[in-house]
Amino acid sequence: MSRRGKVFTWLIVLATAATGLGQAWMRYWVDPVDPFSAYNHPWQGTTEALHALLGPLLALGMGMVLAAHARPKWHAASSARIARISGAVVATLVAVLVLSGAWLNAWPPVDGKLLNWTHGIAGAAFALAFLGHAIGAKRAK
Repeated sequence: MSRRGKVFTWLIVLATAATGLGQAWMRYWVDPVDPFSAYNHPWQGTTEALHALLGPLLALGMGMVLAAHARPKWHAASSARIARISGAVVATLVAVLVLSGAWLNAWPPVDGKLLNWTHGIAGAAFALAFLGHAIGAKRAK
């Protein structure tokens, strides 16, 4: 994978994770400024819109990673088994995030807590798995 592709992937993962964490913090841990407002923080709507914009870009970036990085290494005999497993975990979590994010945007549930928590936990697990996969690749070299 090219250096530019790696930089794009890391930037989009970090930006999406940061906006997701910011959105969760503003939604669940900040006391509302105005009791009649739909948002708890003045930046909550902007952060939510940025996260909704960055999510599809992250899916695009992960598609680039699958094409340029994962597919050649998956069939290589020299690839470590643990690297293939951790990469498969990352790809599975991306699929969960894409499906739950699309569901949240298309059909917001009345309660929404279970789907929100599923998306948030999958997002945190993705960020940790992505980081672990990268650290494991550095150690394997």
